Amino acid sequence: MKNSVLFLLFFTPFILLLPGCGGSKTVENSLKSANIETDKIYYTDYFDKIIVAFFKDKKSGSLSVGIFNKENDNINFIIQQDIPSNLNYDEDLTAYAFLKNKTDKLPEFSFQFGVIGDSKIENVNLHMTDNTDFEDRLAKVIELDGLRVWYTFIDAKKIFNIQQGILSDGTVIYSNSKN
Repeated sequence: MKNSVLFLLFFTPFILLLPGCGGSKTVENSLKSANIETDKIYYTDYFDKIIVAFFKDKKSGSLSVGIFNKENDNINFIIQQDIPSNLNYDEDLTAYAFLKNKTDKLPEFSFQFGVIGDSKIENVNLHMTDNTDFEDRLAKVIELDGLRVWYTFIDAKKIFNIQQGILSDGTVIYSNSKN
């Protein structure tokens, strides 16, 4: 009896850990596997087969956005891009995008993001010209280490080519297009 109790006490932790050994990963572990050290993961958003994470890269000290592919319980790092810290964010909006043609590792999607420099801008409206398949949409807005960042994800290789900064009352105060 004493041996049975000792056996259970010793092996129970290992038995409980076995279900997680089947390749299940976290965003943190996926970043470590890609040799990316983070100071902090600020925000993670989950889409159908894609995960987006905003984090602080320990090596560069920069805020970064990472794209991950999720298959079953496996999370695999695809690509990272720093959010430039040396730009003049006092003006309106900036915009960046991940597209399939940037790397063969990216699946068919578009991920756009940028920084909101004008503190009066509450929302970012996104519009795609010459494409009626996609309706205008408001980007998600988050705060990262003092920067307000907007982003959106499209499950297709398309770009919202017009970004508009909007006040809380709906007034457009910035547009990168005259349309």
